[in-house]
Amino acid sequence: MTKQAVKLPENSYKINKENYTELHIPPPDKPESNFTLLSIKKLPTWAQAAFPIKETSTLNRIQSEVYPTVFHSEENVLVCAPTGAGKTNIAILSILQTISKYINEKGKLKQDSHFKCVYIAPLRALVQEQVTEFQRRLAPFDIRVVELTGDSDTSKKELINGHVIVSTPEKWDIISRKFNNKSLIKQCKLMILDEVHLLHEERGPVIEIISIRMMDNNCRIVALSATLPNYQDVADFLKVGPKGLFFFTPDFRPCPLKQEFIAVKGGQNNPVKELININKACYDKVSEHLQQNFQIIVFVHSRKDTVKTARYILEAFKKDTKMQEWLNSQNSALKNILTKESENCENSELSYLIKNGIAIHHAGLSRTDRSQSEDLFADGVIKLLISTKTISWGVNLPAHTVIIKGTDIYSPPLSKWVKLSIQDMLQMLGRAGRPRYDTHGEGIIITNQLGVNHYLLLLMDQMKIESRFLDRVVDFANAEICSGAIKTKDDMKLWFKKTYWFIRMNKDRKIYKTEGLNLDVFLNMLADSVLDKLKISKMCTICYDDNENEYIQHSVLATIASDFYIPYESIFDYYNNLNKEMTILELFQLFSKSKEFDNMLVRAEEKYEMKVILSKLPIPVKDSLEDVGCKPNALIQSYISRLAMDGFALNSDMIFIKQNSSRLFQALLQIAKFKKMSKIVKLLLNIVHYVGKRFWLTDSPLRQFDLEPSVIKKIEMCYLDWELLINKSEEEDYEDLLDQMAPSLSNEKKIIVPCLLKFPKLDDISITLQPLTRTFYRLTLMMTPNFKWDFKIHNNFLPFIVILEDCNGETILFEKSLSLRSYNIGVEVSLQFEIEILDSNLPPNLFLNIISENWLHCGYKKPVFILNEIKQIDSLLPAPTQFSDNKLKNIKQEIEKLDIPEFNNLIGKNNNDPFPSDFFNKYQNDISQLILNTNENVLLCSPPNTGKTLIAKLAILKAYQLGHSRIVYINNDDKKLENLKKWLLNYYPHGDGELLISKFEDDINNKSLFNKSHIILSSFENFEFFSREWKDSKNFQNMNLVILD
Repeated sequence: MTKQAVKLPENSYKINKENYTELHIPPPDKPESNFTLLSIKKLPTWAQAAFPIKETSTLNRIQSEVYPTVFHSEENVLVCAPTGAGKTNIAILSILQTISKYINEKGKLKQDSHFKCVYIAPLRALVQEQVTEFQRRLAPFDIRVVELTGDSDTSKKELINGHVIVSTPEKWDIISRKFNNKSLIKQCKLMILDEVHLLHEERGPVIEIISIRMMDNNCRIVALSATLPNYQDVADFLKVGPKGLFFFTPDFRPCPLKQEFIAVKGGQNNPVKELININKACYDKVSEHLQQNFQIIVFVHSRKDTVKTARYILEAFKKDTKMQEWLNSQNSALKNILTKESENCENSELSYLIKNGIAIHHAGLSRTDRSQSEDLFADGVIKLLISTKTISWGVNLPAHTVIIKGTDIYSPPLSKWVKLSIQDMLQMLGRAGRPRYDTHGEGIIITNQLGVNHYLLLLMDQMKIESRFLDRVVDFANAEICSGAIKTKDDMKLWFKKTYWFIRMNKDRKIYKTEGLNLDVFLNMLADSVLDKLKISKMCTICYDDNENEYIQHSVLATIASDFYIPYESIFDYYNNLNKEMTILELFQLFSKSKEFDNMLVRAEEKYEMKVILSKLPIPVKDSLEDVGCKPNALIQSYISRLAMDGFALNSDMIFIKQNSSRLFQALLQIAKFKKMSKIVKLLLNIVHYVGKRFWLTDSPLRQFDLEPSVIKKIEMCYLDWELLINKSEEEDYEDLLDQMAPSLSNEKKIIVPCLLKFPKLDDISITLQPLTRTFYRLTLMMTPNFKWDFKIHNNFLPFIVILEDCNGETILFEKSLSLRSYNIGVEVSLQFEIEILDSNLPPNLFLNIISENWLHCGYKKPVFILNEIKQIDSLLPAPTQFSDNKLKNIKQEIEKLDIPEFNNLIGKNNNDPFPSDFFNKYQNDISQLILNTNENVLLCSPPNTGKTLIAKLAILKAYQLGHSRIVYINNDDKKLENLKKWLLNYYPHGDGELLISKFEDDINNKSLFNKSHIILSSFENFEFFSREWKDSKNFQNMNLVILD
């Protein structure tokens, strides 16, 4: 946020060379080594199982110092330590502390141990690495470890049953913000935040939010970080006291690090010269360190650059006399090994390079080739390894020297080149130095002068960790409103005060531009600004309760933004631009204009390849190459069509599109449902399938099975009438039909027929209509699933969406999800629902659609004939009663007519009058006569605040007159239930015995409570749950009055 001068350590020095300048920073001195390390045997016997004796017998210095607080207390902890300090063991100790409350004397988990530990790691690769490590280390305690990332397919059941959840910050934010996961969050006893110094980066606000959320749930926080200057600020944010705060300087690194910063000449004005000088500097450092017999890892930032750099170095070796002498002096036996090993490589480039003494490593190589590179380097056979960052995360492969070749990487979200993150930088430098063999490691960073200044501040621990909370404050506020954590403006201001932003802003008003402002006034203005943005975008409204207290009510759009992790502006744009006349071309165009892709423009060097791609797309792209939206549209269609690309940046953009497309299209689908757009919903359902399965509607439906590409190609070369095929059900029928349609597929029949038998199919679909009133109808859908269930293909359930639409197929009248399970196969399944049609001009028919949410080409459309049904019974339907203008009756006089002595306390003079007024209002006037003078069933429909609760009270009094003893009143408003209970206790006749009025809340399974109660007050949900066993309850069948309010 502000420019800082860099303070270099003592004995640092600079060397100027022709093409670059070197800045050398010596390794720090090691701290005194007379500290007594804690033996693993000092841990409780049961806990020692987490530390395999073959791997370690003691904790290291840092682990030993933090052990008493981490393991023997529940204090929040912040540990700031250099990379490679063994922070995983600190995490293990904190997990063991939580486990200690739930284990038995044998060191095993007690049954029904409901607790969760959450480990937050910044990258998916690190999550996967930690899952493997925790599974191995915690296996003796029967601990279940669950991975939670965008790549993992973790079910809610696995989350509920898991004990340790390892997640990225974003994924945990998505899980923890949802209201229906509150019980899961309450089970979290510990959250470990790895790399908490990322508060400073773009993802920092996510870490702030999940930390606040978990601390609000009384969850212990153990935060692990690289060394940072303002650690006290981070400690204050995480509520870490003096006992839990540990700061270790860089000299505590197991193998001290000598650092070298190389600023190449060239810069922004001459990028070609800069690239040439980066290559020269890299070669100089490789040759210098190889001649000292050091092993080297060179980190580059793309797969292609691993080969390019290796080839460049090999060519330079041939022109370098000193290097030729060194190569010739190498052991001939090693050369023979390399020649032999190169023959085992699957990748031809790797084979050539290994033969010449260089290995490469990246995610594009096969697992076998990657393992070969790792093994040869670990065994010392190969001295030089050129790799992408993958090896810095997932593989423990140290080297004496680490060279980071260039610090500019491509960012797809920003569609430009940005600086390598400090997190990746630290992870790469963490591979420098082998504790058992080296006195120190060497880390060399090759960049430009701007890069040197940037990384010096960070790596010398002189750049304070600031907050970027305000960058995303509106979206996070929206999520907290949706979850129920923020209900009022005061709640929002209190939430602001819990953030790391508030702590830093208080410390340094100048940086955060709040100098001279009154804090309370500023927070009030900020809350108003956030709420104004949300209100303008239709995310929320301000409402008032009965006492005129203000509260925030979120909208369906807000829930969609929160659930799908999409900026509120994007959702508002979708809402405004989505219309029922759109075509698939326009839907792809709308997607491509999403704010997430604002920076994704076609660069000059990409234009030729983009023109080639555009010519191959199935859906035309109307935008020109210069327009925003052209590139995202082309890339998403290319992804679905499985088109290959050459450019590195284009492939990176494609990955970004792939990561975001499903989420964005799902949000569009939910908005279309909200807007009742039937045609658009069906189009978007198809598009979601296109993206998820990577094929189009015109391709063979059999692409949804895991068939060989050659088989798919052969199928698509034949004409197969899918409608005719799918209507068969027997294996022999399929075989006969395939013989007729495509004789050339005779060899593939044994593959195709099992797929056809497993394709989801619904038979005997029927719909019945039952009019209840002139505007209200009940529909019953019946169908029989008829296919072979395969859990590998269909999973545990198969979701369908049921849509009832108008006769034009434009407006949704009803929509509901329906899940089929394996036990439904061959059994009739029904769905019953009610709809209201207020249009006086009834359509002749409606249409019911049943569409699979997982399978393309799996949808059914049936007509619902409505007009004839209505005409047949129209004369039998009663007309609704209208309110009259009769004289308003006196309430107490009408009750007096019931002639019940026990009602005297109601009609006499009271200090606290039992009724809000002396007379009925116009809504109550006529209906009161029906309630008090008959025993008829009644449906009363009137606007809010028209006195319906008084009618309910009259019905209860009438029931008493008739001698009825079991009354049920159902309302979802807890305040109304409580008020009615007080009124009944004050005014309802008790007689000689005790009046028992029961509220069904947590104890909804208590049948004896129901049996002995005179009056039951309940919510709809609780009473519905209790009433499921009505056939077994005589008292339930003997209810005299039920009031549904």
